[in-house]
Amino acid sequence: MKDLARDILVVLLLAAATYAANENTLEYGFAYDDTQVILDREAAWEQGWGEFLTSRSWGVSRHLTLLSLDLNRGEKLSPYPFHVTNIALAWLLAALVYATGRRLELSRPGAFAAALVFTLHPVHVDAVVNIIGRAELLAAAFVILALLAHAGRERVGALRTCLASLLFLAAMFCKESAACFLVLAPLHDFFLGSDRRLRTLLPRYLSHVTMFAVWFAASWNNFHDIEPTAFVDNPLAYMPSSQRLLHASQILWFYVSMVVWPVSLAGDRSFDATPTDSLTGAIALLAWLLLAAVAWQQRRRAPRAGFLILWLPAAFAVTGNVAFPVGTIMAERLLLLPSVGLCLLGGVVLERFAGDSKLRAATASMIVAGVSVVLLFAYDARARVWQSDLHFHRQAVVDSPRSAKAHYNLGLALIHRDRREEAAVSLQRALVIHPGFSRAAYFLAELHAEEGDVAEASAIYAAYLEAKPNDVGSITRQIHLLMQLRRYGQARELAQRLVHLEEGNPEHGVLLGRLERLEAAGPVNP
Repeated sequence: MKDLARDILVVLLLAAATYAANENTLEYGFAYDDTQVILDREAAWEQGWGEFLTSRSWGVSRHLTLLSLDLNRGEKLSPYPFHVTNIALAWLLAALVYATGRRLELSRPGAFAAALVFTLHPVHVDAVVNIIGRAELLAAAFVILALLAHAGRERVGALRTCLASLLFLAAMFCKESAACFLVLAPLHDFFLGSDRRLRTLLPRYLSHVTMFAVWFAASWNNFHDIEPTAFVDNPLAYMPSSQRLLHASQILWFYVSMVVWPVSLAGDRSFDATPTDSLTGAIALLAWLLLAAVAWQQRRRAPRAGFLILWLPAAFAVTGNVAFPVGTIMAERLLLLPSVGLCLLGGVVLERFAGDSKLRAATASMIVAGVSVVLLFAYDARARVWQSDLHFHRQAVVDSPRSAKAHYNLGLALIHRDRREEAAVSLQRALVIHPGFSRAAYFLAELHAEEGDVAEASAIYAAYLEAKPNDVGSITRQIHLLMQLRRYGQARELAQRLVHLEEGNPEHGVLLGRLERLEAAGPVNP
């Protein structure tokens, strides 16, 4: 009874810490992708349940996350209830980190310290304060619950296995990155499992894989609607697999450094804000292999530490760009679940340091208190980035001045506020960083065209087509701009390229014939 009371006290302290870190964010507005996922999307019951369950509007198949967001809608759409729910989920996740620590036989102070650092860590701001970060919160919570059900101290029976599998299925319908459970569960069994016999483990793994197959079958149609990853979002997607592995290994160490020393956090890490190279990547990959070898060697002497050391790369099994490329090269919100291992490992180190000495225990408590205060202020400073949509995009440019996407997003935000001159500057900066950025070229050219400066709009497309000569949409737009300028000869040459690129499209042939007649009919501008 006394232990239960202490656990309840710990959970309440975690609630207070989570609220203290996020209290100021309750008045923040919708920002960035909140517009697409919340403001511009009808609620599930407005779409119709059939349409909602069979369509893809975000991710692959995140219907549980979308439904939870819809439940926060009121008669008047306000961000306040969305933030309240996210804070409650952050508290739940902190409690689950504590429960995981206790399941791994950390002392109560060690598990509490790990959970406290986890809930106050500023690297988690983008998953908690950004409303659509709820996908990360829900997926992480369900994965940890599934792992706790899977990894019971006592013999795990069929009922508990089914519960773990169903929790895993729920996690998959929150975010597809939850598939990392299929790596975390065997990793736990290898290091900490009480029964490692194949005949015992195989039925459990088959149950989990079956749930993954159910999710995959239910989501199959959604995979066809996924657009190819843009280079500006993830350059690694355009590398050979071997080269991508090297760069991804380096980025995994970047993630580790952000957890250990969170001083250079940023809202955008796309091209060209995440510099990597093959040589450093090869060293990083070697370091990961060496770390895995050390964990393997120490699996009998320090199995708990070995499991927690490898938690981060295991949790990045889906989102780390290692096995296959994903939609982003790097993002802090993706660290929510992977960072659990490092936080718990910190609890283990703190526990070892304290030992049985009262003096060391007191010193450890002071260290945790000091670190928590620093993290609390750092969390609040980082959270202020999300005050409003425009403020977020301005700060993203400050934090990541070499990010083409950050400048592009700021440009769009300024266009929506009819601040066209500022928007043109931001879009131009995006094109300087990444000349092949089609969306930036399109919106910048449209700005000039709407202002009547057709020549400048055409010049923008001309520069872009030097970097991306086979972009059919941009070629078509440039042809129409050249026609307005009566430069029929140049337009005809581009139309011939269109015919060559898409031989089966009759519209290109019609356009080419029209341009040939116009060129033959009258004078043209040089």
